[in-house]
Amino acid sequence: MEGSIEKPKIQLTGLNGNAYAILGRARSAARKAGWPDEKVRAVTKEATSGDYDHLLSVILEHFDTSPDFSGLIGDKRAEVLPKMEAACRRLVDAGADVICLGSTTMHEAHAYLVDRLSVPVINPGPLSYKLVELLLAAGLSQSRRAYPRPLVPKEAMIHAMLDAGATGS
Repeated sequence: MEGSIEKPKIQLTGLNGNAYAILGRARSAARKAGWPDEKVRAVTKEATSGDYDHLLSVILEHFDTSPDFSGLIGDKRAEVLPKMEAACRRLVDAGADVICLGSTTMHEAHAYLVDRLSVPVINPGPLSYKLVELLLAAGLSQSRRAYPRPLVPKEAMIHAMLDAGATGS
């Protein structure tokens, strides 16, 4: 990709794996970013020259597809967080000694729930980092056969995740 052409940001969530919707969103973002028509056509041609996995790898190469983890609940905090609290309270009333949030995308709820519940609330993101740290300290690593190198390395994202895990946020 030419260095002078912007890597437009696109959101892949909500497209339910629909290749046409993904490609349409990418083409629209490319045009809004000022890509020349020939560049849009070239990326479209490359993306559609293989299977679905190939289309995704081309999109990941040419577009910034990073999700916005800072505002997943967004403007629904007042609606979502009390419902989560109520569900957690039912679990505690039923005898739960600890609540483990079901996803790293629930990080926004962690501080809210910690302040309101009488049992520990585990945020799986920092827990996962600690588990990886323990496995690495034990000399274990993943297999490149089972887990090949990523098509598009995102080292800055990995460093940001590790930094966040180190601070417990």
